[in-house]
Amino acid sequence: MAGSITVLELFKNGIDVWSSISHFVALLIGVIGVWLALVAVVNYKNVGEGKCGAAKPLLQTIVASLMIAAARFIPIITATYFKDMDSRADNTFSPEALFSSIPAGDYGIGLAMNSVLLFIQMLGVIAVLRSFLMVWEAVNKGSGSGIMGKALTHFSGGVLAMNIQLTVSMVVSTFYPAFDISAWTGVSTF
Repeated sequence: MAGSITVLELFKNGIDVWSSISHFVALLIGVIGVWLALVAVVNYKNVGEGKCGAAKPLLQTIVASLMIAAARFIPIITATYFKDMDSRADNTFSPEALFSSIPAGDYGIGLAMNSVLLFIQMLGVIAVLRSFLMVWEAVNKGSGSGIMGKALTHFSGGVLAMNIQLTVSMVVSTFYPAFDISAWTGVSTF
């Protein structure tokens, strides 16, 4: 079994994959935002021709603008409250550096934790993209579609997942105030 792969190697490869997917989805949000802005411009033309009301393209412009801005603020959200962001002069999006303070054990537990936390962070970035697309769908369908609540839930959950260390720290400090988790999160409890 010389060619078999170990669990530790799977976690090492997972870190690269989750980081790459997060990069891709953050870029995808910006590209989709530009495309949706162009759709909103076409709808402004339709307003001038009397084919639709002004509210729809206005809301579409707001959603498209938020998506374009999200391509930049997602990396900022993921780096919030982490020491690594202060030391990097270029402020690049590198989620693999966020969990560097987790101690590595003899069995690769630190590496496994990095991989799992980056996977959760990647899911958070995808949830934010999904929330913007749901808001866009709600704007096109009109009110009463019931999508806005789901979009808000996706957005809130996505932001919490992108800041998974702080989310865990907040929950632990709320329900278990005497428990110190700074050893594995790198974030002191509040």
